Amino acid sequence: MALTARLLISFPLLCVALAAQNYVSFEGAGADRLFRQSRTALGGEASVISITAFVMKGTVRVSTPDGGPPERAIEIRALLPDQYLRIESGGPWTRRSGFSGASLLTEIRKGDTIDKPPAQITAALHRGEKARFARLLLGLASLATPDVWLTIKQPGDVTEVGSALGRVLEVTSKDNFMTQVFYDTPGLPLRVEYEANKRRVSIAFGARRKVAGVLLPHTITTTVDGLPVDEIRLSEIAVNPALTKADFGG
Repeated sequence: MALTARLLISFPLLCVALAAQNYVSFEGAGADRLFRQSRTALGGEASVISITAFVMKGTVRVSTPDGGPPERAIEIRALLPDQYLRIESGGPWTRRSGFSGASLLTEIRKGDTIDKPPAQITAALHRGEKARFARLLLGLASLATPDVWLTIKQPGDVTEVGSALGRVLEVTSKDNFMTQVFYDTPGLPLRVEYEANKRRVSIAFGARRKVAGVLLPHTITTTVDGLPVDEIRLSEIAVNPALTKADFGG
């Protein structure tokens, strides 16, 4: 009876861990090898796939005017597989973006005014937020979610992890999702890059420090065609907090 009880308790936990691990397919042994090397460098496969939720808090400096203050507080919440919310706030102004399952969470609040995107673009925005979340997970800790099943390969005919091109992976999924992930020599994710409206978007991940046994970045910097868009500086990261769907408002 004791063994049965232990198995009943451990089985759901095992399923959650496998969910974070197995929603990736590889084209070529080199891609598989580099992706596994990355997880090892970050803190080990077991530590990485144990991440099923996180909350990150800090500040973000925005270079392009968007109606809010140039420097503001930011909080990013995530609960795998399909809950993601980014909250930026300064004074009476707040912008929320993300999704909760099939619901888009994007809106801008200023005082008592709430602006939401028109219904005809909701589906496209929802796909965009899912792609944004998938890229964030890859850059944070070589993570994947079953909500965006990934196919990973190396560019061209590269097979050697030690070569310059061998430290790049091409990642694709449905809905025309595509991105490249660049790694340093040990295997830590340096940045993700992708094309959007014929422009090159780059998201760099730096200042990694161990949180819950995993080297997580404490700066996230986005540029478009080399020009700054925003820089996030994180002061607090909580791994696997007790989040529920209610924390996302979907």
